[in-house]
Amino acid sequence: MNRFLRVESCDYKAEPIRALRDAEADRRAGRYRGALEKHIWFHECAEQADRGLVGVRLSFALAEWYQLGLAFPPAMDALIESRDRAETAYKYDLLQVDGFRDAAAINRALGCIERTAELFRFVAESDPSKASKVYLFAEAALIATGEYKLCGDFLNYRPILDAITFVSPWEAAEKTMPPGGLYLLRNTVALLVINHRCAEAWAVAREADSRLPGQRIFELLASALEGQLPSL
Repeated sequence: MNRFLRVESCDYKAEPIRALRDAEADRRAGRYRGALEKHIWFHECAEQADRGLVGVRLSFALAEWYQLGLAFPPAMDALIESRDRAETAYKYDLLQVDGFRDAAAINRALGCIERTAELFRFVAESDPSKASKVYLFAEAALIATGEYKLCGDFLNYRPILDAITFVSPWEAAEKTMPPGGLYLLRNTVALLVINHRCAEAWAVAREADSRLPGQRIFELLASALEGQLPSL
């Protein structure tokens, strides 16, 4: 548990998102210590109270915590400490997937994505099967640091394709990709081409097109099929 944590679970367990709203209000009012305590509670306890908050916890909440850290150095120290503990938990198998996921999200908030790439490289060399379970959390950092070959070693496009539910042509007009799905699909296709696996890239595009008829998949993937990665 984080040494800065002072908020009791009973204060926010019934409505965990309120902790985040109160933390933002505290920051704007200059109540930095109180804001920090609420951010730590939200990061460490909110997901247990409501699994639906995982996306908020790993994006908006961390961005808010980082803003607090710019004004209140102990908050930045606490954020870095949370990252370090997540990395340690992952390395020593205490939190296999979640530890890497959390560390990668905090690194993104801190602007330290190269550290995520470094952690993935370390694990990929020592335990490839373990690294494969967290590849998608590392992909953006690996791309940003030019580790295209390493991406190619761990690409697994089957889960991305399986997330696209087949629909009939008359339903396709209302069908959209899962959140972030098109970005991941473009990354996958482009990385396959970059790694000289063009036949697989075209196979992925054809399967995506068959699952989403009428959605101009080949047009949307045109640049990726030429090996161009989408911009972040």
